[in-house]
Amino acid sequence: MGLRTQVVVALAVSIVPAVSAADPAADQAAVRATVDAWLAAQNQGRFDAYAALYDGGFQGVKRVGNTQKTMRRAAWLADRKAMFRQKMVVTARDVAVTVATDTAEVTLAQGWAQGDFADEGQKRLTLARTAAGWKISREEMVTSRVALTAGACRKALLGKAGATTGDITVVVLRDDRHACGLASIDAGAASGELIVAVLRFDRGWKVIADDRTPFTHTSSDEGGESGRVSIRPIDIAPTETAASSTSSSAT
Repeated sequence: MGLRTQVVVALAVSIVPAVSAADPAADQAAVRATVDAWLAAQNQGRFDAYAALYDGGFQGVKRVGNTQKTMRRAAWLADRKAMFRQKMVVTARDVAVTVATDTAEVTLAQGWAQGDFADEGQKRLTLARTAAGWKISREEMVTSRVALTAGACRKALLGKAGATTGDITVVVLRDDRHACGLASIDAGAASGELIVAVLRFDRGWKVIADDRTPFTHTSSDEGGESGRVSIRPIDIAPTETAASSTSSSAT
């Protein structure tokens, strides 16, 4: 019987993964440019430019104070489109960008104001690399602290009589409480009312304690002014005054 020798030749196939041509520095710059475009679109009121920055599979978390809502892209843009009907001011500071292969995470401290409403807090944006560039795939307002503006104070204390003139001073007492003082003087009148109140935000500003003291105001022929106002203490339980405060005058 003859011997047959079989020779098996093994071919080693080396699979080399595709090398990404992405440049980390270029990615950082591109992601930051997307964030800048996102800010500019809001501040300039360009909704179409804003919507174009969001990926088709987007999901967002909207948070105002202690209220939050999760939305997909269509619902998110419908909600935001309503906001674009009025001028808004959006700011970002402490922007940090971290880029992975095809995703990036951006954290920033956001300030948002429109009319008499304003809040600030930490925001997180997740971006995805797409054929059309970096798009926002997730957005979350991680924390939200609503600010008591002079206009919100006036509305809470005076309702529709917000046109009444007077200086307003707002002082932050605690995270959930603000003090608001308003000297209300009707135009051309010789009397007014001094209001000192404590407010809390819960789907709108609510007055939880206040003192309203009427006073009279007279002027002498020499142009001097006289008048006296007394303020009674408001019992609101112990609080610690925060370092920040704001003031504004009615126009």
